[in-house]
Amino acid sequence: MKYSAFISYSSHDKLFVDALVHRIEMEKIPCWYAPRDIPPGMSWPSAISQAVPNVSIMILVLSESSNYSQEVSKELTLASNNRRLVIPVRISDIQPNDEFKYHLSNRHWLDVYDLEMEAAINKILETLLQHRQFYMNTEGGAENTAPGAAAPGAAATAPRANAHGTTAPSSAKTPRPMHKTVTASPPAPAPIMSLAASNKPEAGRAKRPSPLWLALDSVFLITFNILFFLFQGTENTPSVWISYGFIHFAYFMVLLTPYIAAGGRGSSALSFPLYAVSTVYFLAQLALGIVLIHLNPANHIHTLAPQLVLLAIFAVFLFSTLLANKSSSGNMAESAGHSFIKQLKTDLEIAMKDVADTQKRKLMETVYDDIKASPGKSHASLEPLEKDIAYLAQKLSAMSAAGLEEFREVARDMQNLLEERNKKLRLL
Repeated sequence: MKYSAFISYSSHDKLFVDALVHRIEMEKIPCWYAPRDIPPGMSWPSAISQAVPNVSIMILVLSESSNYSQEVSKELTLASNNRRLVIPVRISDIQPNDEFKYHLSNRHWLDVYDLEMEAAINKILETLLQHRQFYMNTEGGAENTAPGAAAPGAAATAPRANAHGTTAPSSAKTPRPMHKTVTASPPAPAPIMSLAASNKPEAGRAKRPSPLWLALDSVFLITFNILFFLFQGTENTPSVWISYGFIHFAYFMVLLTPYIAAGGRGSSALSFPLYAVSTVYFLAQLALGIVLIHLNPANHIHTLAPQLVLLAIFAVFLFSTLLANKSSSGNMAESAGHSFIKQLKTDLEIAMKDVADTQKRKLMETVYDDIKASPGKSHASLEPLEKDIAYLAQKLSAMSAAGLEEFREVARDMQNLLEERNKKLRLL
């Protein structure tokens, strides 16, 4: 099979890259990306070294993780040496490290980090289609070079398309030490989701409301206020205004519930009781408020007292639900963590039985000891990292016939990811 585009990325961004490749290949543009297109039995370095010269375009997915990936850096060097056209795409608002700046100093960037994932992928596809002449009617793209490309080792001419018209930044932040990231991606296409959600470190954050939802949320406020001022006018007693305020407060609590639920970082099942408490409070307050507006007690204390009691009851139920959710979420995270660690141990125990090489076996035993020492709990924000660790564990288990250096590299990557996971858990 002939490929047109090579996708260079970090395994931390595999959800986004899976969706990107799926969308590009729907346009009949075949993509090469690891590990899907690495032939069985071939080492990763050999497969990548053969793939890059035989494509016309490289899409470099630059994120916080790939910015410090030695593997991505090597792939970019291969592309420059073979005079391939490189489209640098930033899915995170970061500055490139010095090595990337050298290769990409004269490139126009495609910045999509402030877009939803679907919009970002469409923007990348649009840019790729603008360079159709580089990969159409070619034999794998080997004879195509970027226009105006310099001698091998020099950067190819950049694509013109840019979402913001920015060029590669001239200054870089001081790089922080990170583990080497293995370029990896599962074969199944990922669902389209928020790009910000795929890159953010915290899970459970509420999404920015869309204009449609804002319009829907305002329907009650507009309707209630029209009816209120139509029947009550603007000249009212303090008792009426007190009830008016409490009704609005109760409705705003309903609108705030998604953000309160997101702050708990629990599942949707745990969020449901919060929605129920807020909705019941709003309906009860609406009914009580309408009755008190109609009765219009002369003494505003008689209006204030029952609504304060109802508010107090709501507060008790709300905080009780939040505490119960926190406890349940913690138990679920601990259960998920135990299951994750147990599965890793089982996979390595089975794999070690098939490893005859003494050095490889020692490496696996070292990784196994690190897994045993890892905390038996988890967190929603660690799910992408734990998927990477599980992927490397499966890869390590299937590498009994691989070379020692390659085996050692994967084992080291897995240890680094475990260490990062454990550090993040200690900070939570």
